[in-house]
Amino acid sequence: MNAGEKGGTNGPSPGRPTSDGVSDGVSDGESGGAPGHLPGASIAANLPPAAAGMGPTAARWLERVIIATCVIAILMIFQPFSMALFSWGCALVVFGALAFNLVPFCRADVSWAQVRKVVLIVLIVLGVSAALGISTAWLYVRNLGALG
Repeated sequence: MNAGEKGGTNGPSPGRPTSDGVSDGVSDGESGGAPGHLPGASIAANLPPAAAGMGPTAARWLERVIIATCVIAILMIFQPFSMALFSWGCALVVFGALAFNLVPFCRADVSWAQVRKVVLIVLIVLGVSAALGISTAWLYVRNLGALG
């Protein structure tokens, strides 16, 4: 038996990746592999990273949290006991309505980066709408004084 047959100095180490990153598929002989070595680990290390989707469980929970927020907000508005709950419900219904724009993106293949992008777009639209509403009210009050 020569030195190259059992992974000696003439060839790559058996079961280890070669210079091009691909395993030569040979196990470590009689030792059964190095301690802690998993079969196929060198192949898994060379795979591209998985898509950064949120996963089915996270997508389902995000959708449920958004819907629950909307339902709780409506219940807070229509309860007859507390004016403070009504006030918080009014604010929460606006938040829930804006968050409801995320429901179409509650899919396992959508990444968290895409969800953050949609949240940013919704917040920008909210800011522009609020600015237009406040400016319109200010102009209305200013011009109302000119009528009298």
